[in-house]
Amino acid sequence: MSSKSAKKRTIAYPTVTLEHAVNCATELSKRLAKGPYTRNDAAHVLGCSESSGIVAAKMAACIHFGIMSNNGNGYYLSPLGERLVASDNHDRSRDLMQAIQSPVLYSKILGDFNGQKLPKNFEKVLVLSYEIGESVSYRAARNFIKSTEYAGVLKRGRINLELPQIPSIKPEAKTSLAHIAKEPSHAKSELASVSEGVDEVIKLCLPGTDVVVIFPKKYAYDLSVGEFSEGIKTLREDVMKAINRQEGGKM
Repeated sequence: MSSKSAKKRTIAYPTVTLEHAVNCATELSKRLAKGPYTRNDAAHVLGCSESSGIVAAKMAACIHFGIMSNNGNGYYLSPLGERLVASDNHDRSRDLMQAIQSPVLYSKILGDFNGQKLPKNFEKVLVLSYEIGESVSYRAARNFIKSTEYAGVLKRGRINLELPQIPSIKPEAKTSLAHIAKEPSHAKSELASVSEGVDEVIKLCLPGTDVVVIFPKKYAYDLSVGEFSEGIKTLREDVMKAINRQEGGKM
């Protein structure tokens, strides 16, 4: 046996970020639809040489994240991939949550650190506890952090695998919001009371009303991808009914 230690094999992991993989899949779907297509087809669309190894890394990452599959006859979009590249996907947060937990390595790390902050020496932890080679640990750590931030499961350095829930609004709270709409002179003071204790908020006006709904700023991404669209739509309908009832009572 050689006196030199055998080179430690690095566990398989995505070598590009989740965002990059989704962008690749989106571009491929625009040009080649759902597939199947060869690696050479993918290289041509993505603007890289098939022999460079770059396209292989990108396609492998798409498979790691569950965005694509390879049945031996070529690459094709998985059902998850089809949803992620769709422009009208209203469950994008849930689908990103599924994608980020698809790689075996990511799933284990997320499970181990759920509800906790990633350690400051995360790069070293990957080497000592997760079979990542020291020579690639920096890139592996960077890609993990960028990917989990993109998926919305890493915020302020803390892992959270729970999808945000729309708070239930009691009927009396809806009436109170309608009251604010009908009495704009009081809106400023009442809104200040609602947002008291929240450092950063997003104020969202319901279309067709003067009602303002307040969200903590940490939900900005979820708002931008339509995570709360159904709840907001329902609330607006209820507010409009309340306003119409009030107006009818004055007739």
